[in-house]
Amino acid sequence: MVRHWLLSGEDIRRINERRREYNRLGFAIQLCVLRYPGWPLAPEEIPPPNLLAFVAEQLDADAAEMAEYAVRDETRREHLQALCKEYRFGQYGPAHSPLLRRHLETEALSTDSAFTLVESAMDWIRERRVILPALTTLESVVRSVRSKVEREVYWRLFGRLKEVHKTELTKLLELGPSRGSLLGWLRRVPRSCSAGGMLDLMQRLNWVRGSGIPPELREGIAANRIDQLAARGGRHSVAHFRRFPPEKRHAILAAFLLYVAEELTDRSMDFHRRLIGRLFRESEKKQWTGFVHFTITRGSRL
Repeated sequence: MVRHWLLSGEDIRRINERRREYNRLGFAIQLCVLRYPGWPLAPEEIPPPNLLAFVAEQLDADAAEMAEYAVRDETRREHLQALCKEYRFGQYGPAHSPLLRRHLETEALSTDSAFTLVESAMDWIRERRVILPALTTLESVVRSVRSKVEREVYWRLFGRLKEVHKTELTKLLELGPSRGSLLGWLRRVPRSCSAGGMLDLMQRLNWVRGSGIPPELREGIAANRIDQLAARGGRHSVAHFRRFPPEKRHAILAAFLLYVAEELTDRSMDFHRRLIGRLFRESEKKQWTGFVHFTITRGSRL
């Protein structure tokens, strides 16, 4: 409330130019809601109680006067026009759309969340003192931007792959060593910290490294984007992948292998550390048992 709805001295001076108390309160409320959330009051709309109380206290006004203002739609529209003129609030129009899309395309390189992109769009519009359009308009822009950036990421990854890489990625959808696809085999990361589990990890890691997918593939692409594509690789079925166009299929599988290579490496190091620790503990236990046995035996002889 302090960030968006605290009135300045200039704000209060302009508000006090209105004669009746309900007009001053209504004018101030409209100014606040235009700043945040970014759209004007609807006809007969009563603002949230916290906003009403916060603004009324600053004006030393009675919050109950807002009911009188709410029924005066003509006054509300006149105040909206005055606010747009005095504070230079503008309507969202065709001129804003390409600029907003350019902003969202940059944001979409690091996140695929529609909610995050809609929030970013609203912040961008508010910063320019533009009245927010209907939410469906923003959703349509975000949907279009997400699709475009997604295709660009697919083509960027696909364009960096050599034919030998594409051949190796296609093998992921073929029958693997354990009654399923290689993709399914790589998804089943061993969790048992044992010699057998370590061997399984190394087999998977050797296959991933042998595929030759270069880590440089991710250059210029946000890490979040790679992780999101890798998550799809761990979720889609082989049948789904076969229905995808080549650029989408190979891009997701390449991101999946880059992610799996890191995960397998980290898990192998963790298994190694735990296995070595287990060997040390067992060795210490045997040494201590031998020492105790020797001491007891020697004591009984004495």
